Amino acid sequence: MLRTAVILALSCTSVVALGREFMGQKVIDAPFAIAGGNTVMLPVTDAGAIPAEDRKAKIEVAGFIVTRSENEPKLAMIVWNFGLTNKSIKNIESVTVAEVAPAELETPLINDTAPNLVKRYWVGATPPVAATRESVPWLFKEGSTIFVFRFTISEPGKKPHVYLQPAWFSNEVKTHFREVIARINGG
Repeated sequence: MLRTAVILALSCTSVVALGREFMGQKVIDAPFAIAGGNTVMLPVTDAGAIPAEDRKAKIEVAGFIVTRSENEPKLAMIVWNFGLTNKSIKNIESVTVAEVAPAELETPLINDTAPNLVKRYWVGATPPVAATRESVPWLFKEGSTIFVFRFTISEPGKKPHVYLQPAWFSNEVKTHFREVIARINGG
């Protein structure tokens, strides 16, 4: 028993000494300037963002899709999609999602006051927005774009659970989405 405890202690020590990893990538804490003038440190890898999670919930999705307008088939639209897994929160009263970076002011995106969880999983989406240089200028700019979203999960009579989730869109990813937009728009 003592031998097992010593081996376990040494194993834990070596993991700490070698650093954190996520999916085989080294994890670092990177600073993110968020709305309100604050800077937060969030874990990331060279491959991108890591899901925010604790023993209560895990953020699974913070990204967007490009789709056709239901009314105008030659008009590309962007829809932000978000998802989380409820690990142990007893009764979720509401889920809100807001963009807190790169915006200087917090931008509310979703306020779900009657969340429907299917097998402990919640999904939310924004209304579609035309995929134009005016409405989503970041997508048409060269270089990577990094967003940070604040997920707030509320349960009756308890302090809300807050998660900050980065979403990283490389120039290559943005180029691909611009090509999809051009095809939809007939260009």
